[in-house]
Amino acid sequence: MKLKLSLIGILCASSFFLTACGQEKLAEPTDRSYETYIGEIQSLGGIRVNKTITHLFETEDGEILYAYSDRYDLDDDKYKDVVEAYGAALTYENLDKPVFEIRRLSVYEPDEDENEEVKTEEYKNEELGFSVNYQSNWDLEELSDSVKWTAPEMPESGTGEAL
Repeated sequence: MKLKLSLIGILCASSFFLTACGQEKLAEPTDRSYETYIGEIQSLGGIRVNKTITHLFETEDGEILYAYSDRYDLDDDKYKDVVEAYGAALTYENLDKPVFEIRRLSVYEPDEDENEEVKTEEYKNEELGFSVNYQSNWDLEELSDSVKWTAPEMPESGTGEAL
């Protein structure tokens, strides 16, 4: 009987120890930055790194981060495809990946212009007596005695390529 009680006690203690270790609260982060990522959210399938981390976030560049959100249900079907997420990227000494606290989340819809292939086109005007090559993403307006090209708008971030 004593052996049975000891065995039950050991099992309970080890169960408590394993549960407590998997649920430890994170210490203060060693680094914090606010980032916007485009990528996919993947569930950890019930496996928990700690109390808060419930998912993985894979960025479009292939970087993997632990993820969680107090504001969004990351298991919601509307977030099963590519999303754009903003939040705090936190680095901890005891974790092998950064932790991404998602604070704003939306389904990602790429700009149509990003996927548009820009080609060189030729414009000829026999009346005015000239021809010129121009980029297909420029707007062309023929006037009675001239031709006007308008360059496409550059992204606000300033990361667009020069024409």
